[in-house]
Amino acid sequence: MAVREPTARPLPDGAAKVASHRTDVLIDSVLWVTAGVTFLCFAAGLATVLARRDAGQLASRVVLISGAVAAATSFLTAVLIAAVGSSIHQLHNSQTVYVLFRGAVSSDIASDVLFGVAIAASALGLRQLELLSPRSTGLGVLAGAVFLVGGFDFITPNAGPLNPVGLIGGTLGLLYVIAVSAILLRRGPAP
Repeated sequence: MAVREPTARPLPDGAAKVASHRTDVLIDSVLWVTAGVTFLCFAAGLATVLARRDAGQLASRVVLISGAVAAATSFLTAVLIAAVGSSIHQLHNSQTVYVLFRGAVSSDIASDVLFGVAIAASALGLRQLELLSPRSTGLGVLAGAVFLVGGFDFITPNAGPLNPVGLIGGTLGLLYVIAVSAILLRRGPAP
C-alpha cells in the first residue's frame, strides 16, 4: 500500500487573515495587554472611589470584579493572538490554528461584555453617589450597553452585523473612561 502525502488544507478564513497580517496581529497582542492593564487600573481606582462612600459598595464590587475579569480575558486574548501569529507558519494542522483563533475571538467577546458591564455599573454607582449628572450617567449606561451588545459579534467576527455596534461601543466606552477620569480628577479626593 502506497503512503499518501498529506495534502495541505486551506487555512480557515480567520487563520488565513492572521497569516497574511502577522506583524499586525502581534502588535494587536501588545495593545490587548495595554488595554487590560489600563482598564484594570481604571476599574481599581474607580472601585476605590465607590468603596469610600457607603452607598457605593455593590457598584464598587461589580466594577472591580468585572474590571479584573475583563483584564484577565484581555490578557488571554493577547496570548492566544500572539500564539497564532507567531506559530502560524509552523503549524501544519489548520484545525489547531482555527481552535486557537476561535479561542482568541471567544476571549475577545468575553472581555467586551465585561467592559460593557463595568462601564454601565460604574455610571450607575457614580450617579448613586451624586458624582455624575443624570445626563452623564445616561451616556455611561448607553456606552456600556452598546459595548456589551457589540461584544456579541460571534456570528461572523470582524465582518458580522454587530461589528459596527462593537466599534461604536468601543469608542463610546473609551470616551466615557476619559470623561469620568477627568470629572473625578477635578473633584479631588473623596472625603
